[in-house]
Amino acid sequence: MTQAPADAATPVVSAFYDRFPYPGDPLQDGPPPGYNWRWCVDAAYAACTGAVAPRSADGAPLRVLDAGCGTGVSTDYLAHLNPGAEILAVDISPGTLQVARERLRRSGGHEQAQVRIENRSLLELENEDPFDYINSVGVLHHLRQPEAGLKALAALLKPGALLHLFLYADGGRWEIHRTQRALTAMGVGTGDEGLRLGRQLLAELPEHNRLRRHHEQRWAIDCAADANFADMYLHPQETSYSLERLMAFVASADLEFAGFSNSQVWDPARLLQGELLERAQALPPLQQWQL
Repeated sequence: MTQAPADAATPVVSAFYDRFPYPGDPLQDGPPPGYNWRWCVDAAYAACTGAVAPRSADGAPLRVLDAGCGTGVSTDYLAHLNPGAEILAVDISPGTLQVARERLRRSGGHEQAQVRIENRSLLELENEDPFDYINSVGVLHHLRQPEAGLKALAALLKPGALLHLFLYADGGRWEIHRTQRALTAMGVGTGDEGLRLGRQLLAELPEHNRLRRHHEQRWAIDCAADANFADMYLHPQETSYSLERLMAFVASADLEFAGFSNSQVWDPARLLQGELLERAQALPPLQQWQL
């Protein structure tokens, strides 16, 4: 008797990413380009707490989980930015993990950290020891039951450890949602035909059309790779969050919200001045973010 998948969406999502291994970032020889402090445990901990990240008294290495690693872009940064760490990178798509393994081989990531790359669900890691840092970027919103995924990750955190999440936001995906619904209504599918017709739609809409204009101005470069375009417009399972639902989501796993990594975007001084700014700054943080 075949065991049912841990999440109802797992088979279709796994097959989708086998077709379109994501992210579609090119492989390179040597370390990944640039510096992303969100994937450096010491920098992330300092940004969230203002303190130095604690270390084990027995000198044990940092334990890091990349929960839904895809083609290994995040795993590669985690390896190079946390030398000597023990890193477990898991994903439900065997196809993406083939790319991840090649990425880490070519970059030298295995020489920087102790990396395990495994075909596993983040919902099935109960036997793992707890982690100092968990990275889960663009993953939980593709589960049928995201709350179960968050609770599973929360249970794997050491006391006081950090969970770095990236989740879709309602406010940032208005045009994307409209485009998705249009393609779904026309039955283009989630495979190669959907990719062809999706690109055709955004190329043939009138130049002044809001969906085409937003795509060209905001997402065209990011979506140059077919896998990235498919992930954005053709994905068979996703959800997104308002601020209220985000806070409820975090609370559902008994976690404390530490803040946004792009805090400058949420500063009312970016948009307001004078009396209006004073009024905005007098609001509690959640109301400031809503504003």
